[in-house]
Amino acid sequence: MNVDLHFHHTPRFFLDELRGENPWGKTVTGDRESLVMTVGAQSLPLGPEHFDVMRTLALMDERRIDVAAVSPSPLLFHTQWPAELVTPLHRRVNDAFAELLRAQPARFAPLGTVPLQDPPAAVAELERVMSLGLFGIAIETHAAGKNLDDPGLRPLFAKAEALGAVVFIHPLAVLGADRLRAFHLTNLIGNPTDTAVAIASLIFGGVLDSHPRLKLVCAHGGGSTPMLCGRWDHGAAVRPELAHMTRLPSEALRQIHFDSLTHSPSALELLVRTVGAERVVLGSDYPYDMGDPRAVERIEKAAFLTPAERERILGANARALLGLESLG
Repeated sequence: MNVDLHFHHTPRFFLDELRGENPWGKTVTGDRESLVMTVGAQSLPLGPEHFDVMRTLALMDERRIDVAAVSPSPLLFHTQWPAELVTPLHRRVNDAFAELLRAQPARFAPLGTVPLQDPPAAVAELERVMSLGLFGIAIETHAAGKNLDDPGLRPLFAKAEALGAVVFIHPLAVLGADRLRAFHLTNLIGNPTDTAVAIASLIFGGVLDSHPRLKLVCAHGGGSTPMLCGRWDHGAAVRPELAHMTRLPSEALRQIHFDSLTHSPSALELLVRTVGAERVVLGSDYPYDMGDPRAVERIEKAAFLTPAERERILGANARALLGLESLG
């Protein structure tokens, strides 16, 4: 059974509301089958795969995805907006994902989302997300500019650990965006870099040490983390700022799971050699153009993997994370 842990959906109600006046700085135009979302100077085509569940199920079958741990589009994070606006939206999104689960319990293991900019509200919504039967939450790589080791976020991670919630970390508003505006560099460089900052913050800030059973999954193969890991280990050995470290960053890294979306066999091999096949899960980034519609095939054809490692990455690891061990 193939389980995709990097898989997005946008509830139709949100797109419909963007046709009129709204507080999100986004507009949607087009007919019901071919939409375009405009955010500032950027236009994002949204075909039916973004919001049409039946189209999504057909593509899952075509791409041999048996179960999708579907999470809200990162465009729904709104971490920089006032929490009093975002919290009601997130509640509606999470309710829509609960409805998705009720309609397709054999195909979807949905993740909700929470307003990171208001940690108490985030904790309360996480509790509600889990009471709805969802499997965890998707969050941004920072909380309105605060790194994930910020003390205010510790209660959220503690609650996620206690509830056994999966926490999927995905970038959106990346650091250095003013220098990355051209050539889609906010995605090509900004996304993997911001993910590495988030991971480093969790390691060096002691979050992983404090919460050893926290179920963390990082998008895009952890970004630049596998390449930087040796440098982090060296820094931990020589830098006074890291004298508090009780284990090497490379050891702490094996406490996190990473999706397989690296777009490169050699990069995927580096990830697996860095964290172990038991810490890698299938990820396609459906339905975005920077995703991989051949994600299953990439794992099946990875010559450096053993059959047992392929089986773990394609589904066994994700089933264990999500509590779906009875499937497969």
